[in-house]
Amino acid sequence: MTCIANLSNDEVFTPPEFANRMLDTLAEAWAANNGGADLWADTSVRFLDPCTNSGVFLREITSRLTKRLPAQISDLQKRVDHILTKQVFGIGTTRLTSLLARRSLYCSKQANGPHSIARGSPAKQATSGSSARSIAGGTADANFAAQARKHSTAARS
Repeated sequence: MTCIANLSNDEVFTPPEFANRMLDTLAEAWAANNGGADLWADTSVRFLDPCTNSGVFLREITSRLTKRLPAQISDLQKRVDHILTKQVFGIGTTRLTSLLARRSLYCSKQANGPHSIARGSPAKQATSGSSARSIAGGTADANFAAQARKHSTAARS
């Protein structure tokens, strides 16, 4: 991912080191505002990257959740399925970046493809606008999906 972050074109990819520093800061703020709670050990928290490019944020969030949720979901495959279908969501800024993010996150072109590491409920391959592509449509309820579309539309305006 570091080499992708260094590509020079009209898209800016976040280096993994920077994404991890941001996620560390997020976890610290979460703990400060939630009585010291561990963000990465909460099965009910949802994450949305409304402008995903390489999928680095989604991949790093998934990695942290996978490492910190064993006490709540001991079976690794069930844990990964839960994370990828109920907690981590992204909207690609272009078709190419959505494919890149899917490969980074699911190890597959499609979230519900035969080679995907997610084996839970099939992820919906919904679109949000003409250029944005959902990379992780999981089993999010309609309200959350509508909020994601609303925020992605507002971000493009």
